[in-house]
Amino acid sequence: MQIIFEGPDGCGKTTLAELVSKKIGFPIYRQSRPCLASSDLWHDMYKDRQLNFIALKKIVPLNVVLDRWHISEMVYSQFSNTMRDGSRVVEPVFDAEVAEAYFDCILVNVRCGYKTVCERVAKRDGKPYEFTEEEFNFIKDEFTTAADTLPFVKMIHVFTDSEATSEEISDLIASVVRQTRGQ
Repeated sequence: MQIIFEGPDGCGKTTLAELVSKKIGFPIYRQSRPCLASSDLWHDMYKDRQLNFIALKKIVPLNVVLDRWHISEMVYSQFSNTMRDGSRVVEPVFDAEVAEAYFDCILVNVRCGYKTVCERVAKRDGKPYEFTEEEFNFIKDEFTTAADTLPFVKMIHVFTDSEATSEEISDLIASVVRQTRGQ
């Protein structure tokens, strides 16, 4: 079973993925932040990421935590093509093989508010967050829209600017994973 953490930059995906990985004993695989590429370049990268995901499912241990996957590429490309130049050129399509590859995955859709992201990114990167609040809200909503197109075994929406700590949130996620696996 793959546990996939997705969501905008600065929402706490990596922190939660690391904690959950330790709690459930799954190795973690990290993807770098997607680039805001042109639609042609993005389309090639996106197709490669789909193919890599299908291949990954065939060669890695069945149980792994993925800190980002190709949903990020899709969302940031949609942002780049819609918000930055007004066009919506890329319309991602998940073919049957990709959809089937997701069937036994749990998606953790990590979200938080704009103010929280700005504070975290400034602390982490030492520079201001690069997106406006309008752009951030578009990106955040696109993650949910993209996730709804795939047949995950479970989808968990996590709001990290709540009063719960990362430790408490990761305990809940680990509990859902264990229940889903029948442990």
